[in-house]
Amino acid sequence: MFGHVFATGSKPGLAPRGTAALAETVAASPVPVIAIGGIEPANVEEVLATGCAGVAVLSSVLAASGSARPAAGVS
Repeated sequence: MFGHVFATGSKPGLAPRGTAALAETVAASPVPVIAIGGIEPANVEEVLATGCAGVAVLSSVLAASGSARPAAGVS
C-alpha cells in the first residue's frame, strides 16, 4: 500500500505524496503496490500510469450517488 497519493479528508493537514513518489516506490518495490488516498474517477488513469498494481478507493465510492457500483475504469 502507498498513500496518500492525493489530498484526502481522512488525512487533513498532511501533504499528499503524489504520483511521482508513487512511481518511484513502484519501481523500487519487489512486490505489487496498491495506491490509496484521494483517488477518484478523474485521476485514476494518472495513478495507474505509474505502474502500480491497482488502486484502493473508499470516499469516492461512498460519496457516489445513485449507484453502488464504482465508476467505469475503477476497480
